[in-house]
Amino acid sequence: MKTLEYHEVVLKKVSFNDELLKKELEKAVRNTTCSEQPALLAWCGRELGPKYEKIAAFYMKDKDCALPNK
Repeated sequence: MKTLEYHEVVLKKVSFNDELLKKELEKAVRNTTCSEQPALLAWCGRELGPKYEKIAAFYMKDKDCALPNK
């Protein structure tokens, strides 16, 4: 299982708890590569909603990846 797939599974399992979801989302951003992050961002928007897509994008600002501005 790839890192991105692993974090998608974990995020789905903790989606019932807002605080836990935010912590796991931060870990997912930290542990995924720059090339995986656009896919993570898209997955968050699709599966968790726009609120968590924005949170993921916020966490991604701290990494040195060149992501498009949202």
